[in-house]
Amino acid sequence: MCCWLGVAIFPRKDIYPVMRVPTTMKSRIIALLALVVIVAIAVLWARRTPIAEHYIEQALDERGVRASYTVSQIGLRTQRIENLVLGDPARPDLVARSVEVDIGYGLAAPRVVAVRARGVRIFGHADAKGLHLGELDKFRDPKSTAPFSLPDIALTLDDARARIETPLGPLGLIINGAGNLHDGFAGKAAALMRDVKVSGCVTPRVTAYLDVRMRDGGSPHLSGPVRAEALGCADGAVTLAGLVLRPDVMLSPALDRWQGTIGAEAQAVRAGNAIGTAPQLRLSFDGSAQGTRGGGALTAQGLGMEGVDARALRSMARSASSTPVGPLLERLADGVGALHTDTRLESRFAFDQRGSKAALQINALSLSGARGSRIALSEGGRIDLSLPDMRWALAGGMTSGGGGLPEMALRLRPVAGGGMAGEMFVQPYAAGDARLDMAPVRFAAGGGGATRITTSFTLDGPMPDGRLRGLAMPLIATWGPRGLIVNPGCAPVSFGSLKTGSLILERYSGRACPVDGGMLVSRGGGLGGGVALGQTSLTGRIGESPMRLEARSVRYALRDGFALADARLRMGAGDAPVLLSAARLDGRPMKEGVGGLASGIEAKIGTVPLLVREGSATWGFANGALALKGRILLLDDATPDRFNPVESEDFRLTLANGRIEAGGSLHLPGRERRIASVSIRHMLDSGSGSAEFDIGSLRFDKALQPDEITHIALGVVANVEGTVTGGGRIAWTRDGVTSTGTFATEGTNLAAAFGPVRGLSTRVEFTDLLGLVTAPTQEMRLASINPGVEVRDGLIRYALLPGQRVRILGGEWPFAGGALSMLPTVMDMSAEKPRAMTFRVVGLQAGAFIQLMELENISATGTFDGLLPMVFDAGGGRIVGGILTARQSGMPPLVLDHVEGVSIPCDRTRQGGRLAYVGQVSNENLGRMGRLAFDALKDLQYKCLTILMDGAIDGEVVTQVAFNGVNRGELSSVPRPIAQQFVGLPFIFNIKISAPFRGLINTARSFTDPSLLIQQHMGDSFTPVKRNMLAVQPNESQTMPLGEQK
Repeated sequence: MCCWLGVAIFPRKDIYPVMRVPTTMKSRIIALLALVVIVAIAVLWARRTPIAEHYIEQALDERGVRASYTVSQIGLRTQRIENLVLGDPARPDLVARSVEVDIGYGLAAPRVVAVRARGVRIFGHADAKGLHLGELDKFRDPKSTAPFSLPDIALTLDDARARIETPLGPLGLIINGAGNLHDGFAGKAAALMRDVKVSGCVTPRVTAYLDVRMRDGGSPHLSGPVRAEALGCADGAVTLAGLVLRPDVMLSPALDRWQGTIGAEAQAVRAGNAIGTAPQLRLSFDGSAQGTRGGGALTAQGLGMEGVDARALRSMARSASSTPVGPLLERLADGVGALHTDTRLESRFAFDQRGSKAALQINALSLSGARGSRIALSEGGRIDLSLPDMRWALAGGMTSGGGGLPEMALRLRPVAGGGMAGEMFVQPYAAGDARLDMAPVRFAAGGGGATRITTSFTLDGPMPDGRLRGLAMPLIATWGPRGLIVNPGCAPVSFGSLKTGSLILERYSGRACPVDGGMLVSRGGGLGGGVALGQTSLTGRIGESPMRLEARSVRYALRDGFALADARLRMGAGDAPVLLSAARLDGRPMKEGVGGLASGIEAKIGTVPLLVREGSATWGFANGALALKGRILLLDDATPDRFNPVESEDFRLTLANGRIEAGGSLHLPGRERRIASVSIRHMLDSGSGSAEFDIGSLRFDKALQPDEITHIALGVVANVEGTVTGGGRIAWTRDGVTSTGTFATEGTNLAAAFGPVRGLSTRVEFTDLLGLVTAPTQEMRLASINPGVEVRDGLIRYALLPGQRVRILGGEWPFAGGALSMLPTVMDMSAEKPRAMTFRVVGLQAGAFIQLMELENISATGTFDGLLPMVFDAGGGRIVGGILTARQSGMPPLVLDHVEGVSIPCDRTRQGGRLAYVGQVSNENLGRMGRLAFDALKDLQYKCLTILMDGAIDGEVVTQVAFNGVNRGELSSVPRPIAQQFVGLPFIFNIKISAPFRGLINTARSFTDPSLLIQQHMGDSFTPVKRNMLAVQPNESQTMPLGEQK
């Protein structure tokens, strides 16, 4: 500005040439000249302001400059113009409050030596062709090709400001300073730009506070801070916060070249997923308007990578702590944590800028952290990057290692569309007992930010109380805006062996497919995905025992755990395996293992004839032990069943170290009463084990009956009331099964096929509990038994035989002054078939028996012996060929073992006993002989008496009674003279009676009092009639050969 003003104020030499005076006239005109000069000077001084204005206007008009001003001072040295305006007054190019110009005089023409401007305001714009200042540009010679240069004057600027519109945005300047523009000017410049866009970078605000100095013939030197609140490049791929530049720049006098250094620092930087703090830049450069070249170094601290931080990795490591990858993830987390501790980024680079394009070459790059962790550009490698298109290339590779990071080398190359591809070579990565071997990792990153990775791996590592060896499968992954997806398609999978606790799985190979989009899916900080297998079969050992695990399908989801459908586990030797299956088995990793729910459980242990069905349980596998707890239904594996299904709702099973332990309490389905508690142990290697159960004090009453527990009791006992105690033990080996048990009851009442039983007491020792076989001799005491005639205080000796048979060794009861005994027999209880028992009567006293039977109208004496064969079946009990005979005086007891072909002798010289019937007899239709017969029975001394019986106990018993004797009483049914003739006369009676069993002996009573018989059949509903109209079947009495009725 100052130079243009100087030209405008002081005329040029071609306008005012120097005057030359001839020497011949010197003498004459000296005086006149002096006078003229004095007069001219006086005139000019008087007219100096109009003259100056004239020449200023002429100079402005010659250049076409529009201007307005006020000349406030014209002097020999200093000229002052005020209120200067150049250009359109509405939108001026320059405004100055005042401009003072000092003129210097020398041998040559006068020149401007100093300019002082105050309150200057300049408005202009800049483009690729240079700086444009409107009307000020007209002061330059348009024909001049000389480079721009600052005039050799002293310049003072006070409150000078400028607004320059640039392609980067509007630039505001404030300049204050003083000094020679060629050397010595010193001042301060402040600049401000908003919304700057340059070379793909954007910043909302840039400020600069610079020291301005002029050196070496007009070369400006600028230094001071340049600040940007934020800076983003490559559409936000690189951002900086709190950026401060500290340039130290020297410009050429023509302002067309520059060189210097720039120091830069920021509060934070973000490049892609990387975040750093306190980055620092040292840059040196040398350039011109055509381009700039240079280089420098960049450092940063506290660098981190989003999505790859130690906390996330440690969380994953904790989730996988019980898997082979747990130690590897823990070591990787330590390595990443070390890299994020005391992190330092160091790089060296060079750049070359041409116009709007730039090339960046990074020839050294390293990221280091604690414990020697590092990621670095390989020796001699470099990264070439072009802006603004962000095209890049990597020569050499990247390496990493130290501090727990895997040792690897990375090679990258750009691909079409702005992406990249490359290979990564990873050394075997180990942590503790875990080891990961990876094939070269090939990957390609597209321009959209998605990266595809392919490789294969082999994994060895620890399992809970064991180890996995040789897990191998290919790996295909994508990593991008959608997160991380591993193996979105099916892939082969195999392992060499797997051991956990006592479980050892042998080599396996199969095909795995993804679940929920991938085998591993990471989105939004959460993990998902899983693996699905089809028909699966695994073989191995549990302890020393072989095992096979099969499933129709297997599914494992990271979020939901795993599920097996139709899982079947076979353990132990082929001839006596343990079979365990589940329709569905769900589980998920736990703190110390895995666990979940199982339904549809079925099981069978070795040769034990017991089955588990319809089970459901919670299960867990930790520290090499499998544990189940829940509900099962227990069935008999024998045919036919020996007991009905029972269930346990607290069943528990543990499999550890080749040993199975199980147990629980048993009850009928839907019932609460406990039947027994059972405890099971089984050794897989030997195939041996045992099951012990205890029934405690098992109460039978209306709520529980034996036939509900076992059908063997059906038809044998019913209406049981009592308590049974005891327990048993079942033991098995590969050679077979043995079982023992002891059970006892005291004072139990029940109903048997042969009649009610009360006060049953016994202790049963089983030598084969499953086969229901006892020791040879067992005893059972009966307080009473009533097969039709009650007997008390009985003792039965018996034994249970194979095939559900019962051997009766014998039984004894005291009975009516004699003895009733049960003869030895064997009864088959396995099916509904007749069961025979034979009862022997010895020494039965007629009087005691009549008293036992409460027969009020009969009295008798005599001793009876006999045999009562009986058969019991589904229809009840019946007597088959029973016989009772009166023992004649002086004769030994008649001990019978059978009735076939038995002949009962009758010695007419011996007496048997007396029989007297003193009850009432109906006279209707009896006839004279009938009444005579009943008169004879009032006092009859018999010699022989035999009773033959056949028929159902609870139905009609056909009884034939034959006896003979002598009447000792007077007959009342004939005139007295005639009756005396019958005293001492022998009588022979043959009577056939059809009546209930109890009427066998009290037939005579029933003649006149049938209410007892009727009441036995009708029970409480019976009401006696007032008059007994029933006689002794007179119309149906048999007719004797002589025509008389008996």
